[in-house]
Amino acid sequence: MRRAAVIAICTYKREGLLPRLLDEIYRQVKELSPGFVVRILVIDNDPEGSASSCLDLRRSAVDKDLFTYCHEPNPGVGHARNLAFSSVTEGEWLIFFDDDQMPGPAWLQEFLAAPDLWQGDVFVGPVRPRLPDEYPNWAEGAWAWSRPEYADGAVRRHAGFGNILISPSALQNSVCKVPRPFLNGPGEDTAVTSALTAEGYKIVHVLGAWAWEAVTADRLEIRWVMDRRKAAGRVWARLVLDGHSGSASLAVSFVGLVARALLLRVRAAIHRSPSDAVRANAHLATAAGYVLEIRGYLSRKIGAAG
Repeated sequence: MRRAAVIAICTYKREGLLPRLLDEIYRQVKELSPGFVVRILVIDNDPEGSASSCLDLRRSAVDKDLFTYCHEPNPGVGHARNLAFSSVTEGEWLIFFDDDQMPGPAWLQEFLAAPDLWQGDVFVGPVRPRLPDEYPNWAEGAWAWSRPEYADGAVRRHAGFGNILISPSALQNSVCKVPRPFLNGPGEDTAVTSALTAEGYKIVHVLGAWAWEAVTADRLEIRWVMDRRKAAGRVWARLVLDGHSGSASLAVSFVGLVARALLLRVRAAIHRSPSDAVRANAHLATAAGYVLEIRGYLSRKIGAAG
């Protein structure tokens, strides 16, 4: 089946990673089976436009019509995502791929073939972390950066935008736009995909469309992990409270997080495990994010009522 797609890469000051990523995606585009028409859209979210030179070099060296450069100076990944949404033409599918990742060798072919194998509207590929050769002992197993694993063809309620294919029918829905509260991220992806699920669109997991993400030195800091988990807790609480993700019980989830943290602390003490100790604190950081967001939500409600 003939299928047209746009690969949108929203980037911010990743000059060291972007060239290799673009070269690999270009290779995969050129190796596609007949019937697929793909273009690559790079959206530069750096106010100074630091990615433009990388695109100029590739447009002059290869098929210049394959690459498109857009500058989104308004800070915040949500602005860049929305520019990508508005850049898709009728009938085109949209792939979001993050600028700090690398696709698997058959990533693009697997993604574009997925709609013929599975009934769905949105397709998501796994993103797996890759640790450097040397890392702290608490990071063993890359648990802090790992995402949940799903079976091939599994249906999901929401997904990230790091490695996702969105159908033309889903793109036409008005919810396929980052809402104002999430324009600066994080959580813009969960907000949009949760809203699509609520509208009846089906999100399907595609194992073959995998990618990997390098765990850089700054992300190997415990503080980075805790800040990330706290932010994730705030995002999820905001989505539930604002009605973006159904009627999930924050209370049950909060109790579960605290219970797991206590169990991990006991295990850490018994086995003297640095990994379990940090995991416990990560669960508590997520729970703290819940509390912070609920407090803010109640304050806004009280302020509006007063």
